Amino acid sequence: MEVTVLEELILQGAGKPLPPDMTGIMDYMFEWGRQDSPQWYRAVVATLSEMLEGPHPCERKDIFMECIYWLAKDRITEEYDLGSIEGQICMDAWHGYCIQWYQPKFSFKEYCMMNHEFVMLCMEDLQYNGGLRPQLAMFIDGNNQQGL
Repeated sequence: MEVTVLEELILQGAGKPLPPDMTGIMDYMFEWGRQDSPQWYRAVVATLSEMLEGPHPCERKDIFMECIYWLAKDRITEEYDLGSIEGQICMDAWHGYCIQWYQPKFSFKEYCMMNHEFVMLCMEDLQYNGGLRPQLAMFIDGNNQQGL
């Protein structure tokens, strides 16, 4: 997969060493500014998931999960008021899908990528199509019924 200049910068930490653990990881992610691009998100995920699945993985996946959750929340709140129905649907969709991380069907990196795509699909549906496509609505409703 071709690495963009932006991804290369982030993967190198712009000359800074990657954090050895999860301390300050939110600052690390956001010091790049709120760059609203899939490339930025993917580069962050690639960098951090390497910390989890690389030769010396970080054990604190729970903290990493929380970071990704808040990153998504930050992106969603730029588009929607979380008090609105649309904002709540996006957050419910994200949260319900996040819980499935604990089922080891995918690698952590695949999981993060899929969640990002899922949330973006929800947001695109709400923004451009006026509602969720049936399969997304059914997925969210199914998660809600399972108490996820």
